[in-house]
Amino acid sequence: MLEAKTKDVSTPVEERLPELERQLRLTPGKLGRRVNLPEAILKDLRELVGVRHKLAHVWLLSYGAAREKEDKDAVAKALQSLEEQLFVFTRASERLVDLAAAVSEAEPEPLAQGRALELWRGAEPVIPMTI
Repeated sequence: MLEAKTKDVSTPVEERLPELERQLRLTPGKLGRRVNLPEAILKDLRELVGVRHKLAHVWLLSYGAAREKEDKDAVAKALQSLEEQLFVFTRASERLVDLAAAVSEAEPEPLAQGRALELWRGAEPVIPMTI
């Protein structure tokens, strides 16, 4: 989204790569503020980072322990949990693509926060209450 707002995306990726790498290191909050995202979306993005940490640390450890015990029920439960979490990331990714397109279309004006919220929320929340 930031690149669509600040750069000519017709420039070859190789020429934009250093800037893209800098942008990828931005926190969701810094990135979101640069493209004028509402606080509700920034909150969800921060929560997604927490979910990612949960997947990377807690889930993998519990899955590894379940596999070592060869407890088929524990492995099945861990895999179901992973699928549920991955669905959240898939939904978020789709919504971010929609937001990026809207930011690009709105140029040179910032994307209206109401429109950003409408695109982010869609028919269902990105982050279900069960996470």
